[in-house]
Amino acid sequence: MSFHTVVFQGTSAVGTDAALTPIESVFTVNGNQVLIPRDSYILGALAVGVDVQSVRLQVPHYQLYGNPHVARLTGGPTLTSPLSMDWYGFQPMAIPNTEPLGVLATTTGTGQKTTVAVWVGDKPQPPQNGRIFTLRGTAASTCTANAYTNIAVTWESTPPAGVYNVISHLVVSPNGVVSRLVVPGNFERPGVPTIPTVLSRTHDAFAYPWSVPGLTFKNYQLPNVEVFALAADVPSLVYLMYQPVSG
Repeated sequence: MSFHTVVFQGTSAVGTDAALTPIESVFTVNGNQVLIPRDSYILGALAVGVDVQSVRLQVPHYQLYGNPHVARLTGGPTLTSPLSMDWYGFQPMAIPNTEPLGVLATTTGTGQKTTVAVWVGDKPQPPQNGRIFTLRGTAASTCTANAYTNIAVTWESTPPAGVYNVISHLVVSPNGVVSRLVVPGNFERPGVPTIPTVLSRTHDAFAYPWSVPGLTFKNYQLPNVEVFALAADVPSLVYLMYQPVSG
């Protein structure tokens, strides 16, 4: 397993916990929870929403200590720059095979929607020795609000013949929350927070290169990109960071 990004969303209750709904098509969904398919780690979480007051991760494995809070919240309609989120990185929380993962949220205002993204998977790995390349592309697809949209990307060039490790990616989307890579033959969909403008600053965890273990692509079959956005918009730019394996 590399890592996978799961989005939860829902209308939070004022002053009391309300379970958010998983927006997920890969992992098994059971009610308001997602079943983690193998031994993994919770790597990080971000939360965004008008009047959001409290967000907690619901994991039976940690209920003896209380459901872990997401401490850094974005209290507005979209992500900000620099990005505020919790990243557990190299000290992540273990989550056992088939353990359910849910999210509880409260707000200070009525009828407000809260969106939470959670990263689960293996611990981050440094990339192998060698140069990291960045490929730039433009997008023209309109995102559907509060859902994943597979966006069509026109890449400026094609890498030379060979196999490449995925290092990371980045999507510029004014109303986006996360983007995920869809790589043929790969079960998980590793994601990153989107940024509202090309000059915006992402979280430090995604600003430095670290590889996605075992995630590779061939030069003639670049990864697809899907974006979860809070309102209809057109992501303008996509960047793919990669490293040659052979070729």
